[in-house]
Amino acid sequence: MFITHARQCRRHTFLRRSMSPVPLPTQCGRYKPEHKSKSTQRWNVYRDNTLDNRLEEPLLFNPASSPLFRSFDFHLDDIPRYLFRTFDWKSFGRSDEDIISSPATELGTAYCKSDIFSLDTDLAMSIVDRHMNPWGVKDYENHPPDNFMSWTSSLLYAVQYALYRRHHFGCVSEEIKICVVDTHKFPRGQFIHAKCLLQAYYQVVKRIDMRHSISPRLLCYIYQNGEYISQGLVNHRAGGKSCLLSLADLERTGLYFLYPELAIPEQHSKWAITTANLRKVWTATHVPTSSSELEAAILLARSCFVDFDVLDMAIIILSFKRRKLAQLPSGENPHDPFLYYQDLQGFGKDVPEWGRKPQEVRQYLAALHILQPVSQTPRQALEGTSSETGSTMAERHKWLIQELLRCFPVH
Repeated sequence: MFITHARQCRRHTFLRRSMSPVPLPTQCGRYKPEHKSKSTQRWNVYRDNTLDNRLEEPLLFNPASSPLFRSFDFHLDDIPRYLFRTFDWKSFGRSDEDIISSPATELGTAYCKSDIFSLDTDLAMSIVDRHMNPWGVKDYENHPPDNFMSWTSSLLYAVQYALYRRHHFGCVSEEIKICVVDTHKFPRGQFIHAKCLLQAYYQVVKRIDMRHSISPRLLCYIYQNGEYISQGLVNHRAGGKSCLLSLADLERTGLYFLYPELAIPEQHSKWAITTANLRKVWTATHVPTSSSELEAAILLARSCFVDFDVLDMAIIILSFKRRKLAQLPSGENPHDPFLYYQDLQGFGKDVPEWGRKPQEVRQYLAALHILQPVSQTPRQALEGTSSETGSTMAERHKWLIQELLRCFPVH
């Protein structure tokens, strides 16, 4: 998901060559209507039925199975609760309301059902290299597709990528989707921190004297944007594990009221650089929060992230900027020691690896810390539902405002 424009184009070039004369499949597992043929439709039905039979067989990361990687700590028990993936019908692999499936799985490659840690070392290293460092791979188009799909812990990054895709690939806002998953509802090893995998890979190539193949730009890029990886096929359909929203949903529900900078067309031609620039501007100083911003965040959270924790989603949305936070009950001020200094241990507990970067994720974690424990209330107050009376909705809304005020005081 989070790759350069050149990387995207190179992936499409390979898929066009490898599947010719069959039209390029979309990430949603469908072809554009004007390109559908009867044979294509039959293939889609066969493939969908085959995939449905595998939905209960997740391909998990298991580094303990590899002598090469078992000594590394991949923090598989400590990942962010929410991950985001942006896609549209032009994206590679398959992503839709049911599954996220890698290009290798879509094409049925020999290793599409194999954990990366169970593969031959040379093959595993080449797969990691292709996914993480495609601009450094010679003859990229002639290599088979990898078995990874990328996610991010940053909603800001996912949104900026959606704006970038609309600008570069001609999709409309309604076609560009963001899938949000609750990682607490997936088995251990479903997702792995790309930073950790890259660090382990870096140690391997350093040992075999291939250090020159690692790009310093890549190291910085992966570290800053909270990238996570899944492999093979991920079933996110059942059990309230995910929700799907469109860029259009965010736009018509008030995204640009909160963050008008995101609406500037000139900012859409790039996404990683634009996101970095926005972070620099939005974290330069602490900004106050207004009552209207709290209201707008709740509206976005309730309307777009259906059946997800409204309070969590509202905090994530508000955390795009470095907002002034309330004082902790102990008198500890989390602004600088937690959010923007390297020494984070003074926060009272070890800061999880995923909570260190990017900045908006750290802000979110700091706000959660202030709210612990969340005041007692019926669970329904945290979740968006379609069947609620006017009085119940007002009661829940009042509670949400009170909770947000506990971490984002209005000035």
